[in-house]
Amino acid sequence: MFANKESGSAARFVDSGIHSISSSWTLNDLRKARMLSADSPGPRPDTGRSSMRPPEEVRLELVGKWLQKATNDLAAASVLSANEGGFPSVVGFHAQQASEKFLKAYLAFHQVEFTKTHDIGLLLDFVSSIDPVLSAQLQDAEKLTPYGVEIRYPGDAPELTLEQSILARELAAKVREEILRNLPPPLGSAP
Repeated sequence: MFANKESGSAARFVDSGIHSISSSWTLNDLRKARMLSADSPGPRPDTGRSSMRPPEEVRLELVGKWLQKATNDLAAASVLSANEGGFPSVVGFHAQQASEKFLKAYLAFHQVEFTKTHDIGLLLDFVSSIDPVLSAQLQDAEKLTPYGVEIRYPGDAPELTLEQSILARELAAKVREEILRNLPPPLGSAP
């Protein structure tokens, strides 16, 4: 079991036998998955088996959803940065979001509880509890944290430069590459 850094408590098991990933959304996600998998209260008509899906299947589906959302954010960053003049702050935002979601996919795969956060450094601390080397390889991604919230709103944070947005996209691509390299097939693959 891995410790939740904020509460200091060990990750707990839910009835299905997997760790709680985030108490505020995992139970809802499991309920939704059960509802989606249960077209009827009885056996599946085509198999004669129960309509309840195994916890491992639900977990892998959740990880796949995190990976898909992360991939979409990285693709958005790439498309926007290809535009002449670009949208540097929006590229930075999507790069941060992609990195955050790739890290959350990795944590969900390893059944590590994490809080709802945009803090890449905090997520890397959780990753370190699984693989300190991977966490160290991705430390530069911590620079993306301000792009998740501060850069999106008017205030003290200056707009990103084109160079900063390129670096942000490259950091997100590195996070993607390393996370996928550290997940088993069919989730992980060569970038």
